Amino acid sequence: MLIGCDVFFQLLLPSEAEYTNACSNESTSQPTSPCILNTKLGHVIAGALESSIIKNQVVSLLCTTCNTDVSNNIKKFWEVERVPEIFIEGDSEHNLAEDVFVKSVKLENKKFQVDLPLKLEKDKINETLGNSFDLALHRFYSLERRLHKNVNLLSDYQKFIDEYIELGHGHYIDLASYNFNDDPIYFMPHHAVINEHSKSTRTRVVYDASMKTNNKISLNDILLNGPMVQKELFDIALLFRTGKYTLNADIKKMFRNILVNPEHTSLQNILWRNNPNQASSTYLATRCLLELANRYQHEFPLASFIIKNCTYVDDILYSHSDINILFNAKNELREMLGYGSFGLHKWASNTPGVLSDIPEADQQFSELDLLQNNLSMKALGLTFDIKKDCFIISKRFHATIMVTEPGVGCLLA
Repeated sequence: MLIGCDVFFQLLLPSEAEYTNACSNESTSQPTSPCILNTKLGHVIAGALESSIIKNQVVSLLCTTCNTDVSNNIKKFWEVERVPEIFIEGDSEHNLAEDVFVKSVKLENKKFQVDLPLKLEKDKINETLGNSFDLALHRFYSLERRLHKNVNLLSDYQKFIDEYIELGHGHYIDLASYNFNDDPIYFMPHHAVINEHSKSTRTRVVYDASMKTNNKISLNDILLNGPMVQKELFDIALLFRTGKYTLNADIKKMFRNILVNPEHTSLQNILWRNNPNQASSTYLATRCLLELANRYQHEFPLASFIIKNCTYVDDILYSHSDINILFNAKNELREMLGYGSFGLHKWASNTPGVLSDIPEADQQFSELDLLQNNLSMKALGLTFDIKKDCFIISKRFHATIMVTEPGVGCLLA
């Protein structure tokens, strides 16, 4: 047993005469051999060893003659410190979230449906969450005032909401149908995020599931944290640089193509008089992609590999030095993802012929764009030059020039 020096001296009891004389030399008062010291834990052996042979070595000694029962004291000590019962460590949030997904996931009519990975039983959610309506309503009024000050923004916002309804990603609901005292209900504030450079959607509506209710609890607080199921960003970037020919695509409206169990949609209300059936976390969306890749890996082995190793959230980046493999990859991806109602758009390639059968509306660049000398796009959060076949890093970052073979890809600082 290791005891700190500050504690050791507090454990010492007055020395007994019969032991004191054996511990020191009468002429020098220096210790000549280990001696027996009385402590609150019983007697212990301590002191220097005179023999040069065993100097600086740790020696274990057995006390055979003591006035107190050392064994009994040690037994009592461990009885006090004993854990009354074996502690069984519970599953981590990652394991629990995965378990909820595996038990609830369904793929019917080419649509995934999953449960929200809730930490609480359904009948305990309402009491725990508390009231979210009042604060969500206050923030909606603020949003409404902002929208009416900008006619173009209001129009874009309305189009976005209307598209939700038309695509079946949400539906209107009568608030009177809710039992606010018993039903698990949460209202999410929302706001606009504008991307002037986006080709497909300039204005997006973002939902805030982190808003605290009057009980200081948010929807995010009662959801299990799912594991990361995709490869690391750096690994995907490196794998993308190994081939001569490249293929990029984006999964269209990936999150909104995954349905939530109808019993849980009351936790995803927004005050635009609709209730979006959208997956609430990156984990659920990416896990559905992995599920699709696992289910159809024998029928579409190449597409399955790409989803598992070359996809980051909804961005697909693949390269290969055999142009025929690239064509096969494109066809398999389109067919396999179709089984989950996932569409692909923003297609791009450093070899335009690969995209000859892709409608221009679904391509990242138009024919006029391809005539430009400098042609770049966002990939994995970086700027990727299609024609030069390289990532371009802003000068405010430190980067090293990298060249990969057999492709001629590079990383420019």
